Amino acid sequence: MSRRLSWVLALPLLWSCGPPILPPPLPAESAAGETRTVDGEILGVDRQAPSARLSEQVRLVVTPGKESPVEIWLAPAWYLEERGLTVSPKQRIRVEGRQQAGQSGGIEAQRVRLGDRVFELRDAAGRPLWNER
Repeated sequence: MSRRLSWVLALPLLWSCGPPILPPPLPAESAAGETRTVDGEILGVDRQAPSARLSEQVRLVVTPGKESPVEIWLAPAWYLEERGLTVSPKQRIRVEGRQQAGQSGGIEAQRVRLGDRVFELRDAAGRPLWNER
């Protein structure tokens, strides 16, 4: 069977599946790039390396009161360790950052308050401070 004929036969099947399901847009109050503050309890801590060539990034899931949990991207693990910033579930944390674009809609942390300590992670323009080394 030729390729053209295969596609012709497959198109009705694709159309019958209905429209594609897209993720919902970000709420207006948390549009990408806007500054946002999250104050809540850490539900989970995760370390992920985006690729084999990049260092592990620390990601938190924080629940701000009765709102839905929020994904927070902090910084590379080595940078946090150098600064003495250690996080664990059940800790209270306050994070100021920018809403990310994309499906996750998480927040890139600029400033973190943990207890009485404040940690600067990104400058006012959102540029990572660990790149200035």
